[in-house]
Amino acid sequence: MMVPVLMVPVLLVPVLLVPVQIVALLAALLAAAPGSARADALGLETPVITIHLRRETYELGRQYPRRLDREGRVILMPGLEAYYDQRLETPRLGAGHLRYVAGWYRDSMNKPSGYLTAGGHWSWDWGERTRLGFYFGPSLIFRHSWKNIENYDDDRFYKQSRKFMPGYQYKLYVGGKVELRRVFSAAWEGVYSIVPGIPYVMVHYLGVRRQF
Repeated sequence: MMVPVLMVPVLLVPVLLVPVQIVALLAALLAAAPGSARADALGLETPVITIHLRRETYELGRQYPRRLDREGRVILMPGLEAYYDQRLETPRLGAGHLRYVAGWYRDSMNKPSGYLTAGGHWSWDWGERTRLGFYFGPSLIFRHSWKNIENYDDDRFYKQSRKFMPGYQYKLYVGGKVELRRVFSAAWEGVYSIVPGIPYVMVHYLGVRRQF
């Protein structure tokens, strides 16, 4: 049994908190889904720990409000990610699903931030109750502007516009996530995943995935 995509926005609570342009973009991604827009799996994950890998990513680390070490290299960033997977009748480049992702969190400086991603999702069995997977595709990441933060040196990694997402910095790029899933039943899986933002950052998540 598949769940109509009209039910998915109920789980995408983070999207309700972001600018209208992001909601419009997510709607466009859903509209572009092939065939009938129905979900074969829904997932919820939360970031549990973030590790900065290069010095320039935590130059302001001592100002990070949720740092776990003196320099701010390891921090907590509370948030929520919701996604749905749509099965492809014919796998594309080995991907069995398309995945649509929306995430919302508080960044290193406690600024409201988020991301939208749409791309292929690959999965393999690893034993009887364990599965490996990853998804990969174009992403929009955004955060409330840091330009008013003391000692912040803008490295131009993010763009900022008065017309698109005013007050926010954003970037379009290609990204994804690697996941390890533990099968609890025919319907439920526990998920541990990592955003491997090498060489800058690693973000670790925990969550659940419900199959239909």
